Amino acid sequence: MSRLQRSSLRASVTSAQLTTLFKTPILVLAFTRHVTSAVYFATISVTYKSANQEDLRSVQAYAPGIVGTIMGLLSLMHVYGLAWTVRRVCCLQRRGAASPVGRFLNSIMSPTTQLTLFHTIDVVSQSYQAGRMSFFLVDRRYAMSFAMLVSAYCLVTPWFLFTKHTVARRSLVLLINNALGFVLNSAFPIALFIFQALRLVILDRHVQNDDKFVTVSLLIGRYILVSSPADLFSKIASQCLSCVSIRSLVQSVTTKAPSARYPSRYSPPAAIVCGPPAALPLDSFSLQFRHRRHMLWYLIANLAWGITIVACAGAANFLRTPCPDYCMLATSPWLDLTCSCVHVELNCALRGIRGTTVDEYIRPRDIGTSLFTLNVRRCDLSHGVPIAALQPFQSLFAVFLYMTNITDWPLDPIGLTWPPSLTVLHIRGSNLQHIPQAFAVLPPNIVYLRVEGGHITSIPDAMFIAWANVSSLSLSNLQLAQIPSSIATFQELVSLELRGNELTNVPLIDPVTGTSPSLLTSVDLSANHFDHVPLDFVMLLPGVQFELSSNPIAALPPSLNPQLLTTRQLILDDTPFCNSAALSYCLPKCAKQCETQLLGDYRCDMVCYSGACNWDYGDCSSFGLSLDV
Repeated sequence: MSRLQRSSLRASVTSAQLTTLFKTPILVLAFTRHVTSAVYFATISVTYKSANQEDLRSVQAYAPGIVGTIMGLLSLMHVYGLAWTVRRVCCLQRRGAASPVGRFLNSIMSPTTQLTLFHTIDVVSQSYQAGRMSFFLVDRRYAMSFAMLVSAYCLVTPWFLFTKHTVARRSLVLLINNALGFVLNSAFPIALFIFQALRLVILDRHVQNDDKFVTVSLLIGRYILVSSPADLFSKIASQCLSCVSIRSLVQSVTTKAPSARYPSRYSPPAAIVCGPPAALPLDSFSLQFRHRRHMLWYLIANLAWGITIVACAGAANFLRTPCPDYCMLATSPWLDLTCSCVHVELNCALRGIRGTTVDEYIRPRDIGTSLFTLNVRRCDLSHGVPIAALQPFQSLFAVFLYMTNITDWPLDPIGLTWPPSLTVLHIRGSNLQHIPQAFAVLPPNIVYLRVEGGHITSIPDAMFIAWANVSSLSLSNLQLAQIPSSIATFQELVSLELRGNELTNVPLIDPVTGTSPSLLTSVDLSANHFDHVPLDFVMLLPGVQFELSSNPIAALPPSLNPQLLTTRQLILDDTPFCNSAALSYCLPKCAKQCETQLLGDYRCDMVCYSGACNWDYGDCSSFGLSLDV
């Protein structure tokens, strides 16, 4: 056997040994990533398709119809990859035919260039996601961990581009990139989602009403779901690239190689024939820089970028200007070391804040411009929060004013408008005599509108029509005697709450056109003046739950389906009808306007704050209220 033949044989044996070494981790990664990613993207697709408009608008989902379909296609792509891998393992091929994509890449660039291209796309996509995540995660541990994993793309993987042996070089680069990509693209978002879901499902379902929990959950949701064209492109590119590279890896370890035995016409050296199998040469993993000097610049660029990522994330998380103590949640966006508060909670009574404004506590120089939720409690804000003071916060999602003695909320004198991102506006506990003028110019993204507590007897039609895009409308404890007929045209309305008013009828169905809110699922008319079951819309709006408790209803119409009562689709608790007999579908109430679901729901309901209702099960404990109110 010539020296060249022995060298070729030795290289062939080493390749076979390396292939055997990498086979198990490659197949484990392929199966794990395909299964997990298929389930993950299928779940995201179903979420897009099944979520109501109320939820999609809350998370500001980008092009939900299109993105939902694309997420489904990504899931099917991983299902196909899983099926191909199973077939490949079970039906071992003698020759490995490259995929059309693989043949195209092989025709235009070398294997090393392909590895470099794949790695570059991974670095760009994951760097974008890491920077994006810094704007959404309030837990510094998660944000820093994600950034460190992304930096590993740059600080670790490029070194293996200089590995001596081709099989080792190719396998290590693609294997590490896919492992990191799996953790960052699938495992990490799944862990974030599961943590929030477990807290909600296992610990307490009412935590969904807690302002801080909602803030954290929505920010995580906005990170997981697609929020922009760049985000969509990043997700598609990383998933398609992973499928191509995993297919290439699986193909390399499931292709049956020619026999490693020496041809019969040669006499193998005795040292090779006798004794144990040759060990894997360690120099296969050694790094060679001499013949790849053109790659050194790529290595240097990656190291510099990896260090930059670590520096940006570290500075953002540990060198940031402290936020005021009334900032309950903050993020750590890169390239900005000022406070980035996302949740402000101000209780003027507990903090001894006097005056009729809180403007000085929400200045951008103190809390940044990333404010997501503003929660103001027990402050004497007779004119609300000036729209000009809210203008700098273009990501503002919700404003909650609790027990603020508000009497008016005027328009801005120079024509400034609400931040377009505003989705939730709640006023609970006020001295309002009329609906504030500022509510006539609410942004189109508004989804949840609640005005609770006041002395408002009517609402102008023009004002009401301005709320046509609202999905959840609550006008409770206001002394309303009538509701404008335009409510029948609210096609985005999902939930309607008119508890504690003086209503005897609600025009949910237009008498001329017969139209009604098509998405409506629940109507709360408890503690009003209904003396009969409004059979017209109870029967004409099937599937809608009607709460008519604490109304003077003494009898039921003969044509009413009893199943509506037993399934509690129609609720008549605390009515003369229920009080006249012991009925299984009638439940007691601790107060006329305090429904059972309001107790212990993480919201301070003054109608439930009494000894008879066990002081709202502690929901008002953080408000600093006495027990004699």
